[in-house]
Amino acid sequence: MESLRELYKIGRGPSSSHTMGPAKAAQLFKNLYPAADAFRVDLFGSLSATGKGHKTDVAIKDELSPIETEVRFAGLPQTPLEHENTMDFYALQNGRQIGYARILSVGGGEIRVVGKPQFDKPQIYPLSSFAQISALCASRNIRLSDYVFEMEGDGFRAYLHDIWRAMKQSILDGLTTNGVLDGGLGLSARHSFCISKATLMKARSQKKTAWSAPTRLRQVSRTPAAAPLSPRRPAVRAPWYRLC
Repeated sequence: MESLRELYKIGRGPSSSHTMGPAKAAQLFKNLYPAADAFRVDLFGSLSATGKGHKTDVAIKDELSPIETEVRFAGLPQTPLEHENTMDFYALQNGRQIGYARILSVGGGEIRVVGKPQFDKPQIYPLSSFAQISALCASRNIRLSDYVFEMEGDGFRAYLHDIWRAMKQSILDGLTTNGVLDGGLGLSARHSFCISKATLMKARSQKKTAWSAPTRLRQVSRTPAAAPLSPRRPAVRAPWYRLC
């Protein structure tokens, strides 16, 4: 099993597959061809269909900057795609192609370079199922977290703290950001509006409760005590408006 660092990542939003993965792919390709003076990237499938709204092209260009980069939304190729988030990267020098790679954004910010197994992530967990891991922990009388920190090595606890800080900051940024969201759809950020509305509704509810309870008591106290009901006389509930 891969490191849990591959499960928890900090990267470029808003999408792990449409911005984080492509940005990571661009950074990898740039490091492979440092002599390139221009890049061209073709986006296929879902990246081509929704990449403009996700700003996939911007994420790629930012990573390849300052080298000139052309990003093309290529739609669907003649042959079937291996994955819906497929990218073709071309490295150019003096107008001549010096490098090529097909890279897939497979989700969760993870990428796979087609035909290049050397870029696959190493497997650091020797056991492949939770049943095996659980049995090992029981046999050694250790907790699951002890096993994880042992396998992940030094620095993993600090890495988790960085993830937690990034998560909290992302939530805070989302709740306090106003204006129009990026992407070209003209959608307004509504998080702070919703929080303000919920806070106002809660305040009104508390104020109403504080005033209504004594009012009921005062109105009910003025009502003369009713005579005991006869066993033959049906009970009649007072209208709701007399108690409010």
